[in-house]
Amino acid sequence: MLGLNEKIERSLLKIFLSVVGLILLVGAGGYFSLSAFHAWQVRRLLAEANALVNEGDYKHASLDAQRILELSPENADAMRVIARSAESAGLRSAIEFWRRVTELNENAEGDVTARARCAIRFGDAVSASKALDAMPEPGKRTANYHALRSDTALIRHDLAGYEKELLEAKRRDPQDKKYNLALATLHVAANDFGTSRSRRARIARSV
Repeated sequence: MLGLNEKIERSLLKIFLSVVGLILLVGAGGYFSLSAFHAWQVRRLLAEANALVNEGDYKHASLDAQRILELSPENADAMRVIARSAESAGLRSAIEFWRRVTELNENAEGDVTARARCAIRFGDAVSASKALDAMPEPGKRTANYHALRSDTALIRHDLAGYEKELLEAKRRDPQDKKYNLALATLHVAANDFGTSRSRRARIARSV
């Protein structure tokens, strides 16, 4: 009788373990299926959002990006869509959106550059400087980096800093003629200012 009871108990235990295993398997399958579905949704919405930005439909691109962030709150690509949309629409809030992009994407060079350019566009020298301070070291050795520094100095009316950074940009990329043009323009303006000031001084002395 005891042996029969043991057999029954073992059978019941096997059935129980089989049922539990089946439940876990179904649950895991459901979890991974849901995760795969979410990943597919994110990819689809992101492709659609980027296409809409390229078409100039910033409103619907931002809506798609917001839906992505509901599924994946730390998605740098979605935040980038929102930043691009806000900047293209002329919204100053784009500066903060770009800051968030660089935060999520660990200060990738391209995103830091976009953040700095956005801040410069809106005349925000403080935000531009913070962005450029976060530039990865290889990016700080480029002509473009120093050109952005020169633009930031110009916002501050720091002409000495503007010239210094332009000269460094020219040194790093002597083939780019825009640096020569900017320097020539600066020197002409400085000479005109000096000539004008000298003329005013002579007039004042003769009175």
